[in-house]
Amino acid sequence: MSTKNAAPAGRLWALGLVVAAFTFPAMAQAPGWAAGSWKGTLDAYRNDPAGADRALVISADGKCGWDYTVAAAAAGSGKQSCTVAGDSVSILTGAGSTIKLRYNGGKLEGTFQTKAGRSYLITMTKQ
Repeated sequence: MSTKNAAPAGRLWALGLVVAAFTFPAMAQAPGWAAGSWKGTLDAYRNDPAGADRALVISADGKCGWDYTVAAAAAGSGKQSCTVAGDSVSILTGAGSTIKLRYNGGKLEGTFQTKAGRSYLITMTKQ
């Protein structure tokens, strides 16, 4: 048996690592400032019988819960598609609303825009 064309085991192992790195996406992680429970109130928001208070829970793996209370958001009743990058958080709710927040001075500040296009300011503090 000829070993002339056989690659050394070390090269095959390294090639396997390169293939794995491009095959499996890295796990998203939330920045340290973001992970935790946040509470806030939508300014001048009167369209919801449940009120204007909102809660956001960002887990260390970058997943978000958005709901009326921290307990509900943490329990997963409001799990939403979200992006945590740099100093910003973007969330798309199940109802089609968009939340864009920026971390500033220990708070999250930004806007809540309904699917209908109405926009409301929101400031959230970490609990």
